[in-house]
Amino acid sequence: MKTSYIKSLDTLAIKSSPTQLRYRWMEEVVMRASDKDVNELAPLIIQLWPDNTLDDAKETLREYISGEHSVAIAHVMDGKCVGLALCGLRHDYVEGCNTCPVGYLEGIVVDQDYRKKGIAGILCKECEEWAKEHGCTEFASDCE
Repeated sequence: MKTSYIKSLDTLAIKSSPTQLRYRWMEEVVMRASDKDVNELAPLIIQLWPDNTLDDAKETLREYISGEHSVAIAHVMDGKCVGLALCGLRHDYVEGCNTCPVGYLEGIVVDQDYRKKGIAGILCKECEEWAKEHGCTEFASDCE
């Protein structure tokens, strides 16, 4: 399925593709989140880090959205935010990397009802592209 890239949820200029279910049209978009998207994306942060309060989640999103060296990338299907990746530039040592800065996937989550559809892979690819745009030749992450 092809995705289109837009700036914010309120400018849904989406390419549509037919699905196999009853000729229903599914709308899918990958976008860089903006301040307007914080309320809709905050529940995904809580899925990623369950110890966060709603206010904590909103503050985390605002930091990534407004940061000079960070980005929040959302995946939207049928008008609903179903995936989120948080990415930043690391200027300190990153294990296994030899360059600086390094694009770093800080967190990624896909709503449980939308998993196993390739959304996380699409989000990772968008984060890698963002890192390349910022001069990175390496991309890293860790897991817990």
